[in-house]
Amino acid sequence: MIPEPIEELWRVLRRFSSLRFTNLPVKLRQGEFATMMFMRVHRERHPNTKSISLNAIAKWHNVSPAMISKICRGIEEKGYIERITDTEDRRGFKFKLTDEGEKVLDKDAKTLDDIMTNVCKKMGKEKMQAVIELNQELCEIAEQEIKLSNLERKDNANV
Repeated sequence: MIPEPIEELWRVLRRFSSLRFTNLPVKLRQGEFATMMFMRVHRERHPNTKSISLNAIAKWHNVSPAMISKICRGIEEKGYIERITDTEDRRGFKFKLTDEGEKVLDKDAKTLDDIMTNVCKKMGKEKMQAVIELNQELCEIAEQEIKLSNLERKDNANV
């Protein structure tokens, strides 16, 4: 049997993760939004770079290039990004936001910002800061425990 605090934590985490983009008045799916926003942030941080490689996007998302390829293909079909030949490697390609992609991203970002601003106002500054700090600590401890668990499995496999 799972101890009650752990069961309640899983229940809250599942509830929070079930807050889907599909329930929001936005055009982009969650993965599409995150990918396009990363493309924008990357361009802003690297003004001499207008495009970004599939591998760089995958690395940032911490997922396989195949998964990002699928997301990018869908965004490209909608006309929100375009594929361009990599000037450094003619066999490769990169992606960049289109003007239409910029507009959709602006609109969806504003909608999400408005929602989160209202959530933060209702929670209050102190509670939001506590939520952030506790979630950061929770993630750090969970990451450490996962690493330890993986090390223990490797040690047991070598026995």
